Amino acid sequence: MWELDRALEDDSRAAGIFAGLGAAGILTWLASIVLADTLLPITSITALGALVFGFVGWRASKHGDPREATNFVAVSLTIVLAVLWLFLLGSLVLRVG
Repeated sequence: MWELDRALEDDSRAAGIFAGLGAAGILTWLASIVLADTLLPITSITALGALVFGFVGWRASKHGDPREATNFVAVSLTIVLAVLWLFLLGSLVLRVG
């Protein structure tokens, strides 16, 4: 978590992390369609947030604009995506088992 926060302070590393955040949002949404369609409303909202803030943060880091609020949202969305992946993996385990 602290490494993510430090990485967001460096513009070149932050651009990659924000792009990864957007990609993780899309991947989470696609996984919820396949694994747990009951989670689709929450994953849709979270994926849209990750995509929007990923793009905004990526653009801001490319232009060197201050993005302190975007950093906080990125860390928060990363935590939410991680929790959603726990549910998705649990759903996968229940399907396999």
